[in-house]
Amino acid sequence: MIFFGREVLESAQKYARRRSWAVSRGQVFTGADDATAPDGRRGWSSARELVLAGRADGVVALTADVFSGEIDRYRYELAWLEQHFGFEALVVPETTGAQS
Repeated sequence: MIFFGREVLESAQKYARRRSWAVSRGQVFTGADDATAPDGRRGWSSARELVLAGRADGVVALTADVFSGEIDRYRYELAWLEQHFGFEALVVPETTGAQS
């Protein structure tokens, strides 16, 4: 389980635990600094490596903006996770029209 978003780390961890998802030490990242694209954020490459290695099943974030504020990049990241059998979970669900 991988988390992004320093200001919402506790909320994301509670969200995961309510779903009985394991949260392991070394799989918690707070890398949603000011970079636009996720790969420019501290921790994102580590998160991808964990998913690729099968050591993490997915990424939990407060909102879709943690992945990217740009819809095309957000969709790219979702597709990447899906291709690598990972999931994305949002504490605050997307709403219709959001990200457009």
